[in-house]
Amino acid sequence: MKKVTVILSVLLLVVFLGLIFAGCSSSITVSRGEIVSKKYEKPYLASFSIFKIKDPRNVSGYMVLVQNDELETQWFYVSEEYYLEANVGDFFVYNSTLHEPV
Repeated sequence: MKKVTVILSVLLLVVFLGLIFAGCSSSITVSRGEIVSKKYEKPYLASFSIFKIKDPRNVSGYMVLVQNDELETQWFYVSEEYYLEANVGDFFVYNSTLHEPV
């Protein structure tokens, strides 16, 4: 019985760690491509009763839509500086280590 519990625990740990590490890389489907659109959305607040905090997924509000050779698209949040200097048609490369465009 103890051996089964240990094996089950180790198996569960391996599956859990696999899900964690696979989930980090799978959210970026398009890492490079051409900028096909740009937009700005006012950063919004997440509200919990009387507490209001900025949603960390939408800090800058500046976004570019990137399309790769397989016609897959993905929106990326970028800094205001990058947004103002980037043009539709420019080539975009996302650095997943720094979480910003190169």
